Amino acid sequence: MWKLFLFLTGTSLYMETVYHLSCFGTAPARLLLPALLWLFLASAQTLLCGFLRKRPNKVIFWGLLSLEYLLFAIQTVYSRLFKRPLLLNVAAGAGAEAVTTYWREALTAILQCGGYLLLLAAPLLCAGVLLRKKALSLRSHTFPERIQNLAFFGGALSLWISLLVIGYQRESEYFEMYGSFYDPEGVYREYGVLSSALRDLAGDAFPQADEPLELWAEAFSQTDLQTPGPSVSDPDARPLKPSSEAGEPGADEPASPEEQEPLPDTSPQT
Repeated sequence: MWKLFLFLTGTSLYMETVYHLSCFGTAPARLLLPALLWLFLASAQTLLCGFLRKRPNKVIFWGLLSLEYLLFAIQTVYSRLFKRPLLLNVAAGAGAEAVTTYWREALTAILQCGGYLLLLAAPLLCAGVLLRKKALSLRSHTFPERIQNLAFFGGALSLWISLLVIGYQRESEYFEMYGSFYDPEGVYREYGVLSSALRDLAGDAFPQADEPLELWAEAFSQTDLQTPGPSVSDPDARPLKPSSEAGEPGADEPASPEEQEPLPDTSPQT
């Protein structure tokens, strides 16, 4: 189980490195937030690849590995073609239109970055060799192994969420870039494809500076409480006097006879 987990984690790290070199060269990148994401994604993949029998597990394994390759390959070609990353939340509509409209340019971009596409495919070749030599096992996991995998998955996911909460509370730069002021090109450059893809798919539902994460973080750190009004049993509490201003309670009540002004005398004088 752990060999499969390490292979899947290494595959994510390798593909992220190839994509970064192909699109951004040696530009600096942040590793802590993406590394935690790689860990809990690899845990989820390992759990899925050991949930059934060996043959279905093999289908799941190759399906997940191929999907990850396609994600990185499409982003590599799209970035080379349009000089910006493909946002997954609009890929269903605009992405298909771009391919049908610029198919000649797309073929040219594929040829230009063909070397990187071959490098991205290296984990698939390695997986075939390791499975043939039985260095990787896709057998059904035992119950204790599944519990360990779930515990590791929950721990990595909790650390990833905690890092976002800490970044919000401290107003850190990495949180502002990833959550608040979302710049797709900057996020793909500094956080990689997998972290950015999660951010794209979540869209507005993803915690931002003024969205659920703010409310969640403030629920643990809020200390300002509204000052309660006077208690009914408080002997010093006095009832409020009705206001006579327009629009307030008591404004439309008629004045008492003592408070009414005397009317001018209009009777004829003799």
